[in-house]
Amino acid sequence: MAGFRLRPFLFLKSLPCTSHYFVISHIHFTGMKKILSACLFFLLLLAACRKTSTQSSDMLGSWKLIQVYDKNTNTPILPLASSNIDVVLTFLSSKNFAGHTLRNSISDGTYQQNGSEIIFKGFSMTKIAEDQWGGSFLSVLTACSLQSTAACSPSIISLQGNVMTIHTSLRYDVMLKKI
Repeated sequence: MAGFRLRPFLFLKSLPCTSHYFVISHIHFTGMKKILSACLFFLLLLAACRKTSTQSSDMLGSWKLIQVYDKNTNTPILPLASSNIDVVLTFLSSKNFAGHTLRNSISDGTYQQNGSEIIFKGFSMTKIAEDQWGGSFLSVLTACSLQSTAACSPSIISLQGNVMTIHTSLRYDVMLKKI
């Protein structure tokens, strides 16, 4: 074993001075590549293990609308820069919600959740004409009543950290951020 360790050093002595650096650097670089590869693998594994939840207890609280995605035009709709009021959806319990748009208040809302599926049932609301931002949000809340089939296709909800996405079978999907 001791003879094996001496051979690389004997080999290095026979090379010019600049080659020592190359061989030693190559040995260190190869070892470093293995360490970096292992670190990258564990970082990707950690990112893949991000907490995704759809439990109603994780949904409780207020959420502000940050983006609407229009599936007809394949474009995101962002809030008006001039608006100083947020569109908010508040989950009060495992079956009740309230909220407001820029122009209307929502109260006495009920919903039914089964895993990642959610159906917004009835709610009370003031009736002032909405702009596209508020109107698209309301179409997500009324997705079941807007469907022509008797058995409504539920919306799909996903939570990743403090961001909630609600996907509907209709035109709009919404993204909300916990406040």
